[in-house]
Amino acid sequence: MGIVAAGVIGLPALAQFNLSVPQEEYRDPKVFGNFVYMMLPSTTSRTLADGTHERYGIGRARLGADGKTLGSYSTEAHMFNSAYKDLPDDLQEKWAYDLWQYCKARGCSFDVYRKLVGSPLSDQAMNRTAVKYDDQKDFANMWWRRHYPEYKQMGFVFQDQFLNDTIVDATNVWTYFVFLDNPGALSVTWKDELVYRAIAKK
Repeated sequence: MGIVAAGVIGLPALAQFNLSVPQEEYRDPKVFGNFVYMMLPSTTSRTLADGTHERYGIGRARLGADGKTLGSYSTEAHMFNSAYKDLPDDLQEKWAYDLWQYCKARGCSFDVYRKLVGSPLSDQAMNRTAVKYDDQKDFANMWWRRHYPEYKQMGFVFQDQFLNDTIVDATNVWTYFVFLDNPGALSVTWKDELVYRAIAKK
């Protein structure tokens, strides 16, 4: 019984990365809820267990000074000009979460990075934990073909621009989410480098 249950539970998670599996993606409701909350257009706050208030939200790290123009401003300016910037919020939220899960499954973890920084492999920490851009692009291509039919109708150049915008935004979002639980100079360095690599297509 336990083996069967484990197999059933594992299928939805697998569906995120294998598009041939006819299952809906599984997103942890609590984690995904906090993830979506963080993606609100303006920085908000949350009440902690001790009653204090904490700023919580990606705010201008995702949006421009006008509060409307989607872009990445944490490392360098990257204005989004593809159709991605006009997609519904819920689609952007699901995409960012799923790219995070994909990268995490491939070993891109701040916890692993932090351990490597304090080891003899310190100078290799980023390269050992970052997922290659081309691999992320392959995943993005499959994901958007499944979730956004209009993507398949775009020309190659427009698809390339669209995918880069999606990867930059999702990387900016999910690394910020991790940073909120691991604030500090090291996590800022880790986050900014991953965003930079996405912008530079490295």
